Amino acid sequence: MAERTNAAGSRPVVPLEHLGSNPNPGVISHFRIKTLSHLQEDNLIMKLVVLRIGHRPVRDKRITTHVGLTARALGASGMLLAADDPKIKESIDDVTRAWGGDFFVETDVNWREAIKQWKEQGGMVVHLTMYGLNLPDVTSEMQNRDLMIIVGAEKVPPAIYDLADLNVAAGSQPHSEVAALALLLDHLQNGRELARTFEGERREIVPMRKGKRVIEMT
Repeated sequence: MAERTNAAGSRPVVPLEHLGSNPNPGVISHFRIKTLSHLQEDNLIMKLVVLRIGHRPVRDKRITTHVGLTARALGASGMLLAADDPKIKESIDDVTRAWGGDFFVETDVNWREAIKQWKEQGGMVVHLTMYGLNLPDVTSEMQNRDLMIIVGAEKVPPAIYDLADLNVAAGSQPHSEVAALALLLDHLQNGRELARTFEGERREIVPMRKGKRVIEMT
C-alpha cells in the first residue's frame, strides 16, 4: 500500500437492483425495490434514494454533483437525475470507483414515473423544501421507511408539493439544498452513517488530529 494525502470512506447501503438498460429514455422501468426480507438479510432498516429535479446542465452542474456526493457519503443507495446530463454520472461514478461502495446514478429519469413506481412498491416520497414541516417534528414518521427524497433546484414543479407524502423543511430559512439533504440523512440515521465503511475502496483516509494521511490500495 502506498500512502498519499487527501479524501474519505464508509459502508455501502444495498442499491436498487438494475434490470437492464431502459428501452424508453426518461422512464425508470429498469429498477425495482428489493424485498423487505432481502433488506433484513442485509441488516438494513431502510432504503434511501435521492430524486434530483430541476437540474440545469450548465448552471447546476456543481451543486447537483454535490447533492449526489452527499447522498453517497451519508448513506443513500443512489440518485435519480431528472435531466440528461451524463457528466454528472461520470463524476460521481469516478468517486465511487476510487472510494468504494456501489452508489448508482441514473440520468434522464421521468420524475412523475419515478414517484409513481416508488409509491406502487410501498415506498414513501419526501420533498425537501423550506415550506414543509420542520425536520425534528417528523423524523420518526420517516424512519424505518424506504424513502425517495426529492431535492429540487431553483424552480420546483407545483405538483411535487402534492405528490410527495411529506414536505419536510430543515428549518424555514433559505439555505442550500445540499445542507438540507445532509441534515435529513443524519437525522434519519441518528449519526450512524458517519461510522460506515465502503467496500472496494482504492483509497482510505486515516483519521488524524493534525496533518492528513491517505492510504492508496495497490
